[in-house]
Amino acid sequence: MVKWFSVEVKMRRMLFSAVLTFFVVAGALLPAQATDLRRSDTFRMVSGQTEGEKQASHDRYWNELTIRLMGLLTMEQKFFNAFNMFGFHDPSLDTGYAANATTNDVPEGYAFGGGVSYRPSKYFEIFLDGTYHYSTLLIGLEGDRLVGPNMPLDWIVDGGTPVLTKDVYYGAKAYFLKAGVRLFIPVSKSFEPWVAAGFGPAKYEAAFADKKMSRAFGDIVSGMTTGYSLSAGLDLNLLINNKQFLALSLFADLGRLSSKSLHFDNLIWEGWSVDISHAPVVLPLRLGLALAVGM
Repeated sequence: MVKWFSVEVKMRRMLFSAVLTFFVVAGALLPAQATDLRRSDTFRMVSGQTEGEKQASHDRYWNELTIRLMGLLTMEQKFFNAFNMFGFHDPSLDTGYAANATTNDVPEGYAFGGGVSYRPSKYFEIFLDGTYHYSTLLIGLEGDRLVGPNMPLDWIVDGGTPVLTKDVYYGAKAYFLKAGVRLFIPVSKSFEPWVAAGFGPAKYEAAFADKKMSRAFGDIVSGMTTGYSLSAGLDLNLLINNKQFLALSLFADLGRLSSKSLHFDNLIWEGWSVDISHAPVVLPLRLGLALAVGM
């Protein structure tokens, strides 16, 4: 029994020592292995971020900040109703539709300006544009008379105004500032159709004058108004090293800006005062060409 007990004790001591040694060795190895695993995971994570960043950088061909310069041709709809707009017209300019009193002369003009935009995403950008607009409309021809209800009663009874001694135009100049959003539909990196909407204030001047707006026949009125525009266009991008360098943009812009009320004193002849509501100060149809440069 003594021998057996002595052997059993020795065996227990050996087993305890083996178990203790196992836990000591395991305790020493596990932190090192965990550290190695953490390092391995960190390496894989950092490597993945780097590859992702490289891929994102390769795919990001657009510029976040862009300067855009633009020029536009502006016009009114084909059958502009001068009679309804101003309350008088030159019958010799009518198209033949007497009931509508439309005119053969289509209001036309031009605009130019520029803007900046911020494009945080491939699919949209925020923009701020400022444009100068100039437009004219032929109201009456030299040698003709204006007819309509918006004139003194004795002229109406007499069949119209005195004979015009010069061609008379309605003209407007306006500075239009608008902010908006442009949505892109990228077909490829070089071919991007888009649509846009903007809204903002406009400061204008309007007068009846000669075609060049160098001589006014009566008062020059000015004021402020607000308006919107809806646009659709196509950007043709020139890329260098997979980055947009220049963009040529062809677009159409829609949205008329009108005054709430214009009052003209001494219009063409001294003593003729005219009130006109909703006279156009920015014509509604615009076709434009723009050049965009990344910053």
